[in-house]
Amino acid sequence: MLWKEIRVAVMCGITLSAANFVRMWLMRYIFHSDTTTPVFFVVCISMVLTVILAKTIGCTLPIVAKAMHLDPALMAGPMITTIVDAFSLLIYFGIATAFISGGFLVG
Repeated sequence: MLWKEIRVAVMCGITLSAANFVRMWLMRYIFHSDTTTPVFFVVCISMVLTVILAKTIGCTLPIVAKAMHLDPALMAGPMITTIVDAFSLLIYFGIATAFISGGFLVG
C-alpha cells in the first residue's frame, strides 16, 4: 500500500509542480517581476518533495497507530498536518539554502 501511495504522490507532485512552474513563469511576465528561474525550481522541487512526504506520512501514521492498538482516526488531521508542515518548511529552507550556497540564486 505504501508503494502505491508513493507512486501516486510522485505523479501528483510532478503535475502540481509543473502547473505551478508555468503559473509562476506567466506571472513573472504579466507583472514584470525580477524573480529568477532558479527560484521557481526551488519552489517546484520543494513542492514535489512535500507532496511525497505528506502522502507517505498520511499513509503510514494510521498504520502505525493500528499496529500500536490505537484508534487510527487519532492520527488524522492535526497531527499529520503539524508533522507535514514542520517537515515542509525544513525541506523548503534546506533546498533554498543549498541553491544559495551553490550560487544558483545569487545574481
